[in-house]
Amino acid sequence: MGALNPGLPLLLSNNTRLFDQYFNGAQITSKDIKDFTFHFGKIDKTKLRDSSGMDPLTTSDHPETSDSYTYGGVDYKVLPNLKVSAHASELKDFYTRHFLGLTSDVPVGPGKAFTDLRYFQARQAGQEIIGKVDNRVVSTNFGYQIAGHIFSGGYQKVMGTLPIFTWAERVPTCSASRWRASSRPKTSVFGIFGMTTILPRWAFRD
Repeated sequence: MGALNPGLPLLLSNNTRLFDQYFNGAQITSKDIKDFTFHFGKIDKTKLRDSSGMDPLTTSDHPETSDSYTYGGVDYKVLPNLKVSAHASELKDFYTRHFLGLTSDVPVGPGKAFTDLRYFQARQAGQEIIGKVDNRVVSTNFGYQIAGHIFSGGYQKVMGTLPIFTWAERVPTCSASRWRASSRPKTSVFGIFGMTTILPRWAFRD
């Protein structure tokens, strides 16, 4: 309860700058059932990294604000290296969002190969302050980690009528697809925690 710094599929704190983004609210995380992790929470304000105080909840393109953002989800570890997730959230009177995900990694040679599959869906909610919402996003990311370096690539398809945030990025078009590739160091391997690196990244849009 208080200042939250979550890293969930539908509520991700932006920590790419010197000061992190925080949310005001309460969150419960439970691991009481073997191989399951449950998340439940509710927030009412946010502190942006360039702000000295708490700001009301809203979207980037509208001046109207919302009283609350409620979210919850479950992660299930099917195998030690395979996890499936299902999450849902609602920005009151704006929209609801749903998320399905799958992550896995397997040892290959001196490193490990990993897979990250995600599906997002958004619909209008309550008083529909921002109007009708129709958004679906399919994201895939495949990669290989060896020692302190990660190579990855994937495909993303955006469908519908409203832009949405995924992978901490704002997709600027409402209906588009793109391929992406990146190469980056895993700084924690070198004992450098909290460091943000510049990522070489390539994106190709259809």
